[in-house]
Amino acid sequence: MSENTPSGTRQAITRHDHLAGETIGRHRHPFHQLIYVSTGVLAVRTEAASWVASSARAMWTPADTWHEHRVYGISRVHTYGFSPDDAPLPTSTPMVVSVDPLLRELLIAGSEPGLAPPEARRLLAVVHDRLKRSHVQPLTLPTPQDPRLVRACSLVA
Repeated sequence: MSENTPSGTRQAITRHDHLAGETIGRHRHPFHQLIYVSTGVLAVRTEAASWVASSARAMWTPADTWHEHRVYGISRVHTYGFSPDDAPLPTSTPMVVSVDPLLRELLIAGSEPGLAPPEARRLLAVVHDRLKRSHVQPLTLPTPQDPRLVRACSLVA
């Protein structure tokens, strides 16, 4: 795991490598989080819905949203925290965001270990600007409410 915390931000930028099937249990953050997988596939689940993101998409989770993650395949996960008062994306609900080639390279470069704080701040500023221009992808699966469907889904998860 690598962690960068540019001066002036309260949240860390991290890079994690995960084995297939690894999970991160239910949790929440006091900051908004962008989760990107440069390799592998990421599934994010909240109480309301589930989303899937691959290298062409990232997952946006607003501050204080309970969520959990699961990776499929060997995965490299990059996480970015954004201050609650400086969100580059809407903060009302989690969503999948399109990642164009420039944003992909910025997300990967910004989570490299050992970045000098001035470089990390500049990369984060450009990531912030690019996210404002990104497209939201409506790839949401509602969480089942009927007990029979909940049971069926748990058998295949």
